[in-house]
Amino acid sequence: MGHPVKQGLIIACIAAAVVSTCAAYQGRNELPSSSPRAAAIQKSLDQTVIPKVDLENVSLESALKTWHEASRDNHPQHFDFRYAISHPTTFSSVPARQGASAASVASASNTAKISVRRKNITSARLLDEICQQANVSWVIMGRVIVVQPRATASGTQP
Repeated sequence: MGHPVKQGLIIACIAAAVVSTCAAYQGRNELPSSSPRAAAIQKSLDQTVIPKVDLENVSLESALKTWHEASRDNHPQHFDFRYAISHPTTFSSVPARQGASAASVASASNTAKISVRRKNITSARLLDEICQQANVSWVIMGRVIVVQPRATASGTQP
């Protein structure tokens, strides 16, 4: 008569597998988003393939500008992946076309030197690699991809 217990364990195991699979789908530097546009933006990030990336010891700001331009240029409809860099106490929008300063980025992110050499990489994977090297995370908020210090993402202050 232990069937209800076994059935409960099987359901719990299946639920855990589904949750872990969903968590593994997100890049390890991507945070879950509650934006209604997140699914469409994520799909565009996953479907945009950049033929070649060659970044060598560049700043986070330069790497994100390169990612932005390459993603826009290689998306079939030239979708403009808008992004911003966030600091725990300030918010600085830095779309590539405006060339704004990212002075509000945490000092650790400012000193990070990013190097990525890849062929046929998706926009999502490139963004994840850039964020990993800069020790930051990204999340889709509304129509914007926000890059923020990892400490903010986990809810702790540096």
